[in-house]
Amino acid sequence: MPPWYHLLTRMSLYFENIIKSALSAALVYKGEALGALVVENLYVARAFNAFDIRLLDALAQAAATAIVNARLYESERTARIGLQALHEGMRTERDSLERRIAVHGALAEVVREGLPLSALASRLSRICGGPVVILDTLTQVRAAEPAVQAEMGRELPGIDWERLAGGLERAAAVRTAQHLESGDGHTLLVSPVTGGGEVLGFLLVHVARMLDAADEAAVDSAALVAAAEFLKERAVQEREIRRLSDLLDELLAGRMPALATPIPAFQPPLLMIVGALRSQDASSRRIDVPTLRAFVALTQEAIDSVMPGAIVTVRGEHVVAVVPSPRVSEEHLEQALRASGAKIERLTSNWRASFAVGGPAEHIDLISDTYNEARLAIEIRGRFGRHEPVFRVNGLGAFRLILKAVNHVDVVQGCERVLAAVAEYDRRRQAELLPTLRAYLNGGFSVKAAATALHVHPHTVQYRLARVQEISGLNFGFPDDRLTLEIALRVVDAYELL
Repeated sequence: MPPWYHLLTRMSLYFENIIKSALSAALVYKGEALGALVVENLYVARAFNAFDIRLLDALAQAAATAIVNARLYESERTARIGLQALHEGMRTERDSLERRIAVHGALAEVVREGLPLSALASRLSRICGGPVVILDTLTQVRAAEPAVQAEMGRELPGIDWERLAGGLERAAAVRTAQHLESGDGHTLLVSPVTGGGEVLGFLLVHVARMLDAADEAAVDSAALVAAAEFLKERAVQEREIRRLSDLLDELLAGRMPALATPIPAFQPPLLMIVGALRSQDASSRRIDVPTLRAFVALTQEAIDSVMPGAIVTVRGEHVVAVVPSPRVSEEHLEQALRASGAKIERLTSNWRASFAVGGPAEHIDLISDTYNEARLAIEIRGRFGRHEPVFRVNGLGAFRLILKAVNHVDVVQGCERVLAAVAEYDRRRQAELLPTLRAYLNGGFSVKAAATALHVHPHTVQYRLARVQEISGLNFGFPDDRLTLEIALRVVDAYELL
């Protein structure tokens, strides 16, 4: 027998012993049973009469009506709350949609009117209610609202550069916006500007609240506008570089370009400027494209500040400029180039700029020689580990004679014969004799300096130098022999750079 049977039995006996009489009336409203109204007497049997029955029935009808009214009220109240929530949601969506339309209209005007990046920063600042900064891929400040004195991201006031640099790196890696919390409780949104499969720059939005969906949509749209502007600037720069490169090729070939409007920069005497970047990190040998573009732009800006309209273009990994000598102060030009080099070093922190100033070339036929002399000069200085931000080729002394010597095949062949036996020994034994000789010469004939440069013991340098003397038949103790070895190595090194 199930357990609940015993429980019901015990409860029945309990009520039989306690309740003496009871009266019950059904709660019914329009034929729907809602429950029952029960009155019990625990002491007197048959305690209720006909009047009590009529009274309880009347009370039951009133209670049934009250229950139905209460249910109707609750149902109406729930429906009203639901309608209010729906109305509020629709109003929020409407406001958000209107705001997004206004945002896109404001940003579309920047594109439609061809407004600069500063106008884009101003509009985005008004939309998001906080400062906005636009950086290029080298974190150079291209526009800001409100305006700032900083030229690059690391100089922005009130921003922890280490945190920002980490945010920029993550944004560039994952191509999505990053939220950085600042110490004052504000939020810094770092959004990458992408186009053509690469990161072109960044948008920084500094606000005192969490950005909503409309704000983030505005930032995304602004990033697209900025990307279009960056790509347009790049296209214009590359087109101009190609045009000027073609004109420079004509000059280097000894031909005056045929132009409808003569350009003063093509009229001799001309200065030839060759700029190069040297990595301060042994692991970075090749210049990346954004760094080279920035180098060209900064060099153009520096030269234009002294001589507007000069030719500035790219050949390989060198920046080449042609400047009319009589029309420019060479002192001011060198100052502008130094400032340009210092700025590229601050922007990249890994590259050092150096400029060789050659000439002036008094005739168009001499332009090619002047260019080659400046190019070789800057390469030789780099190979010798010497770094000057700006130097004059005609101030190189004996090195200029070496540069001229490489144009004579018989001189080069004679120098190669001097070093032939040593070079062959190096090739067969990997003895590093010529690199040791080069380090010894670059170190001012110091064994200790050469050992430091080569990361070897000074005894190793002495042994290798002794082998050089033995194999070449030349003795460092004789000034003529030592000069012969140095000139031969310098000429061969310069010739290899051609």
